[in-house]
Amino acid sequence: MKEQFHEQDAVVPGVNQSTLEFGSLKTKSFDPISLWERVGGDMELLRDLVAIFSEECPGMLACIETAVAENNATALQRASHKVKGSVLQFSASDAAATAGQLEDMGRTNSLADAAQVLEALKAEVALLMETLNLMVYRGAPQ
Repeated sequence: MKEQFHEQDAVVPGVNQSTLEFGSLKTKSFDPISLWERVGGDMELLRDLVAIFSEECPGMLACIETAVAENNATALQRASHKVKGSVLQFSASDAAATAGQLEDMGRTNSLADAAQVLEALKAEVALLMETLNLMVYRGAPQ
């Protein structure tokens, strides 16, 4: 039987609180408890997902950047959709909403503010990466 993650404790049961305090990583745009539940309490899986995201995300953001620079609405819609799906896997609601905003801009061919929204997305993704790295490298459940 899997151990339950108790939000009020904000830690993984069976792990020293100072080793892995997911609750301390929660922000209005990132829910580590939801992410932990999504991976079924499997730290190895979470580390693998974070590693893949770390490798692929710069390229996905570069595709958005190119689409914005070239004023290519179709490419913007597609690339933003990929980023949105990726960040949603990590329970990052603000980054997903911002990527969704870019996706909508591409869909409606309204790219006037796309560069500003892209900068916001980059900042949100950078914060997400920092938080994910803290989460996976603080320690795995015993």
